[in-house]
Amino acid sequence: MSQAPRYSYHRETIAHMGLDTPGPAEAVLGLLDERERACGVPLPAAVREWYALEAGLVERGLYFRGALLPQERLGDPYPGWSPDGEDHPLDLVGEGRLPVMVGEYGDCLWVVDLDGSEDPPVSVTDEYVEVSVPEIPWSPHAGSFSAFILGMCWVNAWLYRSGFHGLFLYQLPGDQPLSTADLSSLRARFAEGPRTVNNLRGFMTTRFTGRGVAFEIDDLPEDCAADDEPHRACDLGAFARAGGAVRSRRWSIKAESDEALLRLARDLRGWGLLDRLSRYTAYNKPELEAILRPICVRPAG
Repeated sequence: MSQAPRYSYHRETIAHMGLDTPGPAEAVLGLLDERERACGVPLPAAVREWYALEAGLVERGLYFRGALLPQERLGDPYPGWSPDGEDHPLDLVGEGRLPVMVGEYGDCLWVVDLDGSEDPPVSVTDEYVEVSVPEIPWSPHAGSFSAFILGMCWVNAWLYRSGFHGLFLYQLPGDQPLSTADLSSLRARFAEGPRTVNNLRGFMTTRFTGRGVAFEIDDLPEDCAADDEPHRACDLGAFARAGGAVRSRRWSIKAESDEALLRLARDLRGWGLLDRLSRYTAYNKPELEAILRPICVRPAG
């Protein structure tokens, strides 16, 4: 049984993932103390709590599109490269940023902003770290480390408990542009999770769960989209201004069963939220294919 009450910052993640969370081992706490001494700054309380909790888990498969940096590297100079290809370790902690997670392909890096708070915000860069520290294009991502961890775990809740039942959808606007206001119908039907921005740069990510499914929706607002890369970064206030047109939308859905996936796909199509799919990945599930194929419109060119 989960023992969430002993944790201050990550109770929602524990509950969402259904984690069995034994108390942290003394060795883990000692290693975190060691890391603080090595990097010369105190680790924020929310960071310490998650690392101590995660180390005690028997199973993994927690994170979606990222990998947590191991405890033994926490606070070390981050590997980088100079323009001539030489090793160029980056003292990000000295710049007030603690690296905590890398993208699954190594093309994103998330850092905790060391602002002195116990549950600080998280920033991200979506470029390979090959430049000096002042030149790295950091963008805001999450309002707190605990929200960041919950977001990174969100869609894998059912993978962790029930194995893989997944569906990925990619959408283009039709005659009527997609709008972030479209999500209001989902908010009436599902529980909403943490919102994050700039993964990838310019995208706004909204998360929902209900009836055996957990999913996230990545929207690229028209006012952040650029014809030449990279897109313009969002700020965390973008959701308060939401409602305008979005250029693209992608859905990442995982469920407790294929039946739950089918139910959600039928509902989304019935609610008019899946017009003009440009691509989908249904993992050779014929019943899902029958729902999705008729509304798939291949982009011109």
